Amino acid sequence: MKGFYIAEMGHYVPLIIPHDITGSIHSTAVIRMAKYSHADIFVFVGVATRAAAVITLESCDDMTPTTHTELAFNYYVSTAVFGSASDDIWNGPTKLTATTGIVPGTVGPAAATTGVTYLIPFDAENLTQGHIGFRISIANAAASIAAAWAILSGPRYALDTGSVDA
Repeated sequence: MKGFYIAEMGHYVPLIIPHDITGSIHSTAVIRMAKYSHADIFVFVGVATRAAAVITLESCDDMTPTTHTELAFNYYVSTAVFGSASDDIWNGPTKLTATTGIVPGTVGPAAATTGVTYLIPFDAENLTQGHIGFRISIANAAASIAAAWAILSGPRYALDTGSVDA
């Protein structure tokens, strides 16, 4: 296997640009899943102990959204520091059985840690019936920098640009 070429077989989507998430609810735009079957959603929280947030995944009926439904989901956690001996380690998976979301700074190895990345793998087939896509929301945050992005894969129409093998 050569690997996964994002430009040909996927799509990168910025969800939340890095900024201070203090105070209000931060919801992303709705990501339409019509052309993709899977999304890997990454949420980075700079100071987990101060985040006091709740990260939820919502199924959305349209781009507004008019109706959104919180979903139960699985997630992985990485607390590794880039360049350290364990910078490629993901813990997990953790399975949420309810729609309560992730509470940074309180879960497993990520508790009391600076620089935590959460990975939420999501399949389009798990959207609520009749919904077109998803968004994430971070609520009740306090004094922390956060960012989020997604990599969509399993495209209905893949592009072959003739990748050059290195």
